[in-house]
Amino acid sequence: MARFNFEDLVERLPLVVYVDKLDEKSSPLYISPQIAQLMGYSQEEWVADPDLFVNSIHPDDSERVLGDIADRNEGLTGSSTMNLNYRLIARDGRVVWIRDDEVVVGDAEGRPVAAHGYMQDVTARFQDSLRLELLVGILSLAADETPPDEIIAHAAESLAGMFGDVQVSYVERSDAGGLNIRYTTHPGPQEFGDAVEWSADYVVRLEEGTPIVVEDVTAEAWLDPIRDQLVDRRVASFVDVPLLGNGKLTGVLWFNSARPRAWEEHEVSVLVDVAGQLAIVLASARAREQRGHVERDLRNRDAILGAISRSAEHFLAAPNFDEAVTELMRELGQAAGVSGAFVFENVDGADGVPSTVRRPGWTTNNWRTTIDDPRLAHHGPAPHFPRWAEVLGLQLDARLGRLCVR
Repeated sequence: MARFNFEDLVERLPLVVYVDKLDEKSSPLYISPQIAQLMGYSQEEWVADPDLFVNSIHPDDSERVLGDIADRNEGLTGSSTMNLNYRLIARDGRVVWIRDDEVVVGDAEGRPVAAHGYMQDVTARFQDSLRLELLVGILSLAADETPPDEIIAHAAESLAGMFGDVQVSYVERSDAGGLNIRYTTHPGPQEFGDAVEWSADYVVRLEEGTPIVVEDVTAEAWLDPIRDQLVDRRVASFVDVPLLGNGKLTGVLWFNSARPRAWEEHEVSVLVDVAGQLAIVLASARAREQRGHVERDLRNRDAILGAISRSAEHFLAAPNFDEAVTELMRELGQAAGVSGAFVFENVDGADGVPSTVRRPGWTTNNWRTTIDDPRLAHHGPAPHFPRWAEVLGLQLDARLGRLCVR
């Protein structure tokens, strides 16, 4: 009967098998060579540095995982098990989702001596789940009539959380054809924009709907004109995914990594799906926003015309000019939704030089302190709207012909 070499068997499994100490760091005693493919570290590196595992845990998962390890150590038995899902940051910056199953084993007397277990890469499964979550989240924002800027921020932050140390930016194509950043997950000042001049070929490739994937900016000849700018901004690799509307490039999602990075095909697929959904939702949100602007403009216009109509009869019939003007300004100001409305009169000074003087008006309470400033009552020598004054002077009394409303 053939004898099995269990070491060969372990090293052929699609898993990372390990033996860890029962300490607060789960320091490795043994790790199978598959760790190199999973995390980018050799067996020797992983075992030699007891802090490597702890330092590789994703910051958002670290407290939970270390807490579970502490609980394991406090309640040690020869048969205790632990099953965890968490994220590790690989050597190249990739976020790797891990399914970690282990059991505490004991010696002949039942004293716990080590943890035996295996880590399985379940990144694709979790990314599928997160992709669905993202798509549903973006659609729900659209259903809630969320403003476009908030939709962009939600999508960018969610994608940044999915991919770890990747900076996500939403870049919008301007009417002039340039690319302008609208949102970035980078906490500091915006680092890109018009200062980075992309080639025409770059834009053409995006217009075709093709994502641009660069694993190492130093290895791409077409980036020669802007490589120094990218390096200065700590962009070592990137994926740029176009957003298309009616077949035209409307924006780009930038995914920038500070280290050379091997972008997985499945990762890029997730980004393309989310970008496609985001483009549709943003187009709908912007159309809705534009309709809102038009409707508000029409309502404001109707309100102003109504205010003028209601005030005209009272204005022309009132015996007190200042009182009538004040009432008209109130009607117009409230209809327009402004904080103040005033009448200014162009008068001739003693030296014959025309100047502008503030006359009756209306203002909200929060403007009263400002408008009572005496410096605003007289605007100095400056004729205002002479053609209006001329036309009005032919139709109304001479005094009214010198008035203008601001």
